[in-house]
Amino acid sequence: MSETLRRLPRIRVLMWTKQARTSILDEVTSLLPVELQVYQESLESIIDELSKNAIKANHKYLMIRSRIRDFLRDPNRSPRIINEMTNSICTDAVQYNEFLEKHPKILEGLSAPLRRILDQEALWINLKMKYRTEKKEISEKEKTLLRNTYEFKKNYRELKDKRIYVEIRASCNDQMLWVEIINAAPILSSDLDRIYSKRDEFRKHREAGTELEFFMNNMDHSEGGSGLGYATIDTHLASLGLEPMEALYILSLHNTNIVLNLDLNKMKKALPQPRAAS
Repeated sequence: MSETLRRLPRIRVLMWTKQARTSILDEVTSLLPVELQVYQESLESIIDELSKNAIKANHKYLMIRSRIRDFLRDPNRSPRIINEMTNSICTDAVQYNEFLEKHPKILEGLSAPLRRILDQEALWINLKMKYRTEKKEISEKEKTLLRNTYEFKKNYRELKDKRIYVEIRASCNDQMLWVEIINAAPILSSDLDRIYSKRDEFRKHREAGTELEFFMNNMDHSEGGSGLGYATIDTHLASLGLEPMEALYILSLHNTNIVLNLDLNKMKKALPQPRAAS
């Protein structure tokens, strides 16, 4: 008899609001067998971190896309030709990365404006959610703060218009739980290399029992991130009884697919064993 495959409807998000987070995490963790519900918090932390990273990556991609379009501007090219060239470069991971490797200055100085947009996004979400959930009137000071989130709102409109979203898929059978977090945009090769390099570095620290040393050495918050997010994710995966490098991997084609392969049998073996009666 073939195993029954349970599959959740695909979910697409542009912002990681509290409501989106709660709804999505409840849906995905509902696929855990009853005896593995003890792992719900760890699984939620993993998906939460990956989803926030994905939304951040989409904002970064949109900024890079805009810079590529500006780079291609030429009096001899019509706006239509420039847009077609930009689309051609930015919708294929190989062309995208090859172009940026030839023109590395396009990537310079991304950190500050990206951080500003992410801060504006957080402020916009907090104030809007406060108004909607608490039904409180927004103060004049808060209205001014909202008006100053124009960079984020411009980015958000463009993300929406270009359908650059984060899609979350999940399915399971008796043996495995699969979760995919998909960016509708390619990832920079340098970012992908950095992620795997940091994960490998953390693996060596974990095997040596020196995880604290890794975290202390990677408190830098410079452009590209410090790798602490993936180290935290790998810590959770290890606590589930899984080999992190096998349980999570990243594929980059037209989209960026982060795939979680969660072996339910290994997770069951890692469950805390009841103490024997004395």
